[in-house]
Amino acid sequence: MEEFTDIPLWNKKYAQTAWLHFLGEENKNKSIRYSDLTFYDNFSKIPQTTIVACELDPLRDEDIEFSQLLYQAGVKTELWVIPGALHVFDLFDSPLNDEYKDFLMNRLFQ
Repeated sequence: MEEFTDIPLWNKKYAQTAWLHFLGEENKNKSIRYSDLTFYDNFSKIPQTTIVACELDPLRDEDIEFSQLLYQAGVKTELWVIPGALHVFDLFDSPLNDEYKDFLMNRLFQ
């Protein structure tokens, strides 16, 4: 969250505002076990998981950390880091989005 503080579409300020709305003013300094899964402590019932992280996303490092926690807990986990991508890049028409969708479809139907 510290590396990409001023990135378009999603940045540190937007994330802080989202947490404030989600947790409420009285919980702004707390992490809730079920809302921030890096604080969750029982991964045994989570199914195999694929996590898509964007290289230029403030949430990238949290995505990587979460994938490692799952993997260490024995959950079959794939982590895809999309080079050059911003948060929600897949909502916009672009060659990167086209390439990602082709990759995704190939992975899903292997």
